[in-house]
Amino acid sequence: MLLSRILLVEGKRAIKSSFRDAIGKKFDVAVASSGNEASALILSYKPDVIVCDATHMRTNGERICQRLKKMAPNIPLVHCLKEGGDVTQELSMADEVIIHPFTSRKLINRIRTVIPASETDSEVVREGDISLYLGKRSVVVKDKAQQVVDEIQVLLRKGQQINFDFQGTEEDSIKIDPQIFKNILINLLSNAIKYSQEGKEIVLGIDMLAQEMKVRVKDNGMGISESEQVHIFERFFRADAARAGRMQRSCLSRSWPCHRRLDP
Repeated sequence: MLLSRILLVEGKRAIKSSFRDAIGKKFDVAVASSGNEASALILSYKPDVIVCDATHMRTNGERICQRLKKMAPNIPLVHCLKEGGDVTQELSMADEVIIHPFTSRKLINRIRTVIPASETDSEVVREGDISLYLGKRSVVVKDKAQQVVDEIQVLLRKGQQINFDFQGTEEDSIKIDPQIFKNILINLLSNAIKYSQEGKEIVLGIDMLAQEMKVRVKDNGMGISESEQVHIFERFFRADAARAGRMQRSCLSRSWPCHRRLDP
């Protein structure tokens, strides 16, 4: 079995704290210490994923990421930033942004979410011009949920905070398209933020059970009437909460299939 090829771009000062050894245990890895070296390796090494580790660079790595992404727009790029980094995912053009402090395991999990499925992979199903990459349709739950919580901080109103309560292990995963899983959490959390008052806590709880995953979002909003609560899991049901003197709130129910991956 061929290992996925990872191009790790890191500063020369990252000798003692380099992630190369950890990444090398899971993937084939090549290391570049500058944008020029990385550009050359893209042509000769042909990586499956690029990781730009700017946690020990003199700069935030934004220009390197932009340069490499323009050169190889179809290669997924993970941008690692030092704590307090002021680069957005849009500016760096990265597919994933991860902010220090983080463990090598978390970085590896993030790499796995963007690795392109192999054309020879037995989990690729094709029908006409459509290809479905089954191997890509899974997420490491805690890592992905924490990523959403971190990204949605910019929407918080004054004094609001999100408490993430995860009951499970670091490796727990579910079979679901990563983007759909992300959209589910963004939908729930953005509504909780919008309809909660300033200074209130929002709780995102995820419980990994034997055969299922439970997601709990608790806010301090106006809520949904008891007469409408019985319908909230009906596909595309919209609650009518326009009430005199109160903020209009609607809840659109969606049907999202997902399955827990049970490893033997």
